[in-house]
Amino acid sequence: MTIGETACPPLKKYTKAEMAEIRTEASAMPRGNIIRTVIADYINLRDMVRLCQPQP
Repeated sequence: MTIGETACPPLKKYTKAEMAEIRTEASAMPRGNIIRTVIADYINLRDMVRLCQPQP
C-alpha cells in the first residue's frame, strides 16, 4: 500500500435467496430487538466499505 491508498476489506456476497431469507427472518423479529439494531449497523458498515472500494 502506498501513501494515499486505503485498506478496504472485501465484502461477502450474498445470493438473492440468502437476502430474501435475511429479510424474512429480520422482519419476524420484534421492533427494538437488539439483533435488528446490529443488522442495521452492519448494513451501514457495508455501505461505507462500498464507498472505499474502487469503482469499475
